Amino acid sequence: MPNPRTTAVAATLALLALAAPATAAQARTTTANWLNVALFAGSDDKQLVGRDSATLHCADDGVATGHPHAAQACRDLAAADGDVAGIAHRDGMCPMIYSAVTAKAYGTWNGRHVEYSKTFANDCVMKAQTGAVFDLSVPATG
Repeated sequence: MPNPRTTAVAATLALLALAAPATAAQARTTTANWLNVALFAGSDDKQLVGRDSATLHCADDGVATGHPHAAQACRDLAAADGDVAGIAHRDGMCPMIYSAVTAKAYGTWNGRHVEYSKTFANDCVMKAQTGAVFDLSVPATG
C-alpha cells in the first residue's frame, strides 16, 4: 500500500512541473524595461523639481505604468530602442528664457543598462528633445 505522504509529495511535484512551463512562458512575454526618471532644478542634482521622480515600466504587451504619461513615454523610448538621447526631437517654439532643468534617468531596456543625464535651458526644450519621458506633470482631467 502506497504511503499517503509519498503520494502527496509526488502529486505536488507533478503539479509544479506542469506549472513551470507556463511560468517560463509568461516570463518571456514581458521584458523588464524600466527607467527611473527625475528632474532637478538648475544644473545639479540637489533640488528636485515638482513631482520629483517616477519609475516608468514598459511591458512587451503594451502595458505601461508608474509614470503620469507612461504610454507615450514608453512609445517614445521604444521608437529610440531605449536611448533617451535618440528620441526624435519635436519641432516647435520654446521661450528663450533660461530656467535650467537637469533630467536624469537610469534603468534597463531590452536587457541593457541605460543611463542618461542632461541639463536643458528650460522645461520646454527638455520636452521637445525627450518626448514624454521626463514629463512628470499630472495630466489634466476633464
